[in-house]
Amino acid sequence: MEIEAEYYITSLLNKYDFLVSKPMYDKEGCDLQIIDSQMSPSKLLRIQSKGRNFENSTNINIPTKYVDETFVLFYT
Repeated sequence: MEIEAEYYITSLLNKYDFLVSKPMYDKEGCDLQIIDSQMSPSKLLRIQSKGRNFENSTNINIPTKYVDETFVLFYT
């Protein structure tokens, strides 16, 4: 599930011309990195991804410590 979530997030970001890489380390929860190819100098962003299956429920509980101004949720 974890790899599927990373591929899904990567496919969404590729639609908007972001360059996505998989780092060789997992420092502070960094699963993916994106580089904004539209900016000069480029900006590097860390992404932590989680994949989950939901059965008989569409409620998602996310601890508030995970949510800040950079938080994005992809729900499909």
